Formats: sequence, C-alpha cells, structure tokens
Amino acid sequence: MSLRNIGIVYRKELREALRDRRTVIASVVIPLFLFPLLSVAFHFYRQHRQQNGRSVPKVMVIGGDELPGVLAA
Repeated sequence: MSLRNIGIVYRKELREALRDRRTVIASVVIPLFLFPLLSVAFHFYRQHRQQNGRSVPKVMVIGGDELPGVLAA
C-alpha cells in the first residue's frame, strides 16, 4: 500500500467523521465539559473526606511481638 493511498483513505475517513454530528459531540464537546466537571467533583469529594477526619487504616502485622515500635505507631 502506497503512502498516497493511505492519505486518500485517511482524508476520506476524517471527512466522514467530521460530517457526523454525533461523532464530533462524542469526541470533542463531551470531553471538554466532562473532564473539568469530574475534576471539580473529585476535588470536592476529597475535601469532604478530609474534613470528616482521617480514618485509621487497618493493618495486620505478623510477628508483631518482636516489633513493639511498629505496633505502637
């Protein structure tokens, strides 16, 4: 396959994709609004979790009798 043929097919597919309104909306418009919205939502979620106090993670220590400093921490 020659480079010329690849270019012709690429331009044809690009032209058809840009002609379809749903494709343009799904690939350009939705991400422009969705990603900032998700970023802001995640930021507020993290702030809410930090304000409610930190939860103590549960950790299992095998052989903890030999390491009292680790168990105290």
